Amino acid sequence: MHILIVDDIKDMREVLKVLIKMLGMSSIVFSFEEAENAKQAIALLRSGVAYDAVLIDYDMPSCGEGLAVVVIARERLPQARIALMSGRMDEDIAALAKTAGASAALKKPAHVHEWNDFLFS
Repeated sequence: MHILIVDDIKDMREVLKVLIKMLGMSSIVFSFEEAENAKQAIALLRSGVAYDAVLIDYDMPSCGEGLAVVVIARERLPQARIALMSGRMDEDIAALAKTAGASAALKKPAHVHEWNDFLFS
């Protein structure tokens, strides 16, 4: 499973990789690419790499960057699982995420079962 993690906080990207590896079954091999901002994420998405899942932080430095990445990820990867994440996730942000094309809107830190459902359901 090839996963793109988009978050401006390096430690958060590392935690997500560890968590996802812990969730995985022995038959699943994970590979990760990281972007620390929307510009990097959009370049990776436009490069033609096929990601199975994209995890995107809503609260990056420029307002709306996370949503912009969701829109482009959905356009480029119609079958991928796409999650918008935020420490301040609420109904309004979740609705924006769904409208932009996200498969899920997850509050950070998400519970293990939420990550499991997102990645493997």
